[in-house]
Amino acid sequence: MMSVSSPGPHTRRTYDHRLREHVVRAGARTLGHGLAIPRSTVSTWQRRGLSPVVTVEIIEQNRQQLLESIARLDRRARVLAAVVRLLLALLRVSEFNLDGR
Repeated sequence: MMSVSSPGPHTRRTYDHRLREHVVRAGARTLGHGLAIPRSTVSTWQRRGLSPVVTVEIIEQNRQQLLESIARLDRRARVLAAVVRLLLALLRVSEFNLDGR
């Protein structure tokens, strides 16, 4: 899959990470279907090698752990919000102000 974004006067092509991996491993410059990758792009990919890619599979493996962490943080946020409400109520009841009275 290839998409074209336009950050300025020049267009920049972006390529799917699997295509880049194939080109780096196989050294292929054209891949049929009329998709030609510029030599400079191939050279850059080969020089830099593969870069790490975060995929949905990695996220799915840790899904349960993430859900537990979210639940824990949600409980903690509720407790902290309750503490803030109590402190504000105490502040109002004590009639404290910054005038020093």
